[in-house]
Amino acid sequence: MHKSSIHYRILNFKLLPQEIRKLMLILMNWVFQSVLYMDRTERTLKVLVTLIPTFILFFLFQNYYSELTSIIISFSIAHTLNWIFNGQIFVLLKNIGWVNTDKDKFFIYSSALKRRIEKTNFFYLAVIFGSLSRNRLTDSSDLDIRIIRKSGLNNALKCFLFIWHERLLALIYRFPLDIYILDDVSGLSKINSEETPIILYDPDNYIVKNYTEYFFFQDIFHKSMDFPEIIMVYPYDPLHKNPGGGIRYVDNLIMGLLKEGKKVTLLGVKLSDKTIDEYQSLGFKFVPITEKSDASYLYLLFLFVKTPFLKLPINSVIHSHRSYFLLPFILFRQNNLKIVTLHGITLEIIRVSSYAYLYPIIEPVFRFIERLCLSNIDVYIAVSNNVKHFFENRYPWMMNRIEIIPTGVDLTTYKPMDKHKIRKLYGFGEDDLIVMFVGRLEKIKNIDFLIRSFTILSQQVSNSKLLIVGNGVEESNLKNISTHLGSKIFFMGSQPSEKMPEIYNLASVLALCSESEASPNVVKEALACGIPVVSTDVGDVSSIICNDSLGKISHKDENSFARDLIHMCKSKGKNKVFFEHRNQFVTENFEIKKMSESISKVLEYYL
Repeated sequence: MHKSSIHYRILNFKLLPQEIRKLMLILMNWVFQSVLYMDRTERTLKVLVTLIPTFILFFLFQNYYSELTSIIISFSIAHTLNWIFNGQIFVLLKNIGWVNTDKDKFFIYSSALKRRIEKTNFFYLAVIFGSLSRNRLTDSSDLDIRIIRKSGLNNALKCFLFIWHERLLALIYRFPLDIYILDDVSGLSKINSEETPIILYDPDNYIVKNYTEYFFFQDIFHKSMDFPEIIMVYPYDPLHKNPGGGIRYVDNLIMGLLKEGKKVTLLGVKLSDKTIDEYQSLGFKFVPITEKSDASYLYLLFLFVKTPFLKLPINSVIHSHRSYFLLPFILFRQNNLKIVTLHGITLEIIRVSSYAYLYPIIEPVFRFIERLCLSNIDVYIAVSNNVKHFFENRYPWMMNRIEIIPTGVDLTTYKPMDKHKIRKLYGFGEDDLIVMFVGRLEKIKNIDFLIRSFTILSQQVSNSKLLIVGNGVEESNLKNISTHLGSKIFFMGSQPSEKMPEIYNLASVLALCSESEASPNVVKEALACGIPVVSTDVGDVSSIICNDSLGKISHKDENSFARDLIHMCKSKGKNKVFFEHRNQFVTENFEIKKMSESISKVLEYYL
């Protein structure tokens, strides 16, 4: 508190008892609500926020009380509500010594406010003054922000609503935020000359051009905070890993971050009967959001219930792998940096499923929720170029804001093995031509196309086999349409993640013919095991299968696909040199370490 301020003079008026001085300060703050410090626009809107409810309440009360009494009651209620929800109560409480500010919380709040300001388009300039700019930050400091708005009534209203939201947020977080709107840069001349401005937002470099001394906020912030803990948000059980590319991606990412020495907490699901102690022995903190179910809708529901009560570090980063899983954190944890990894084209699985008739109903609702979430997320990561382009086309404001970080593979487990030994273990012949599919048995995977292609192949290659690894709603239908293949087709069901490396090593070739993909892990995992891939041009597969030694991008035609499967198996499927080349290709491009390092670099940049 500066010595020239009226607050300081009242609190140091020694002729009155201290408690009386504090009550006087509270009363004065209630009456004037800092309007003397406001520029004309904010002062006008602030007064209107009291007067409009006063008139409404007056018409309600006049039937029960006299006009004068009704006016007094109405004004008192409206003015008090304005004071509470559009005031700076915790700045007042800090000034009279009833609350203190945690220094770490101070910097976290400042950084979050900076990110929110940068997402707007109605501010000209935002700077910090006060204790921080005087390099006198203490537990009794407040965050003194001055925002210069752009001209125009529309921008004035948007700024006022933004400031109102920030004051309400500060009330919820019990944070002493001292924030005002200035109509133009001339308002900065009223600031104490001892205070060097700290730039929060200055796209036109006004401060740089007009002040001889200034600081950039990120310089001060980076000196103050350690690398944050990463809160991973995804419904999976690390001790009961169901199949799926998303689960393997998140699990690989956690392992990679741990190897870098990062702290990780997983907000997951508990599907196994293991004890919490067994989960904690994994090397990261595990918090079960639901038990006995990994259904996304239940997980989201319980996230809403539990998020307000989660004891998370104040500087933690929330990293989700579905945009809508961040909605509870957007509502209840507004100051934490939020990251989303975009794994695919939204609702594509419904569009090509038996529920396609619901797509026109679901899509507008989901897009509204998705837009709400994405507009409040700080960092966007896409697993492939096609996912990046999809979201940039759907939401143009995301243009040039999406980082691409491909999925990674754990090369300590996914690697070439003794094929003869493994095939003998599973009852297959060394010379069998084994075509393998790995994934969910859903319509979007287009497995009926693969069965038709394999039927053509089997007529030309007598020792051919088709292995379907996975389960899903289409399983019974696929079994029905493949009865003519007899013992040539094997439905292996869902396999534990620890068995998948040797399962891949059974194959002569991996087949992928999905209607839609992002950056399928199965392609990289197969290549890491030395297995070539034949795929239709889907997702980013064409950028992975970049030469004939890795596989083939085939036409969406059964005859062409069958021909390419045979060619890949016979020409390059058995050559050990190609096995090693494929593994080396994945090592150089898709190792887990590269993925986790890229995530860390993105975090460091945005922090």
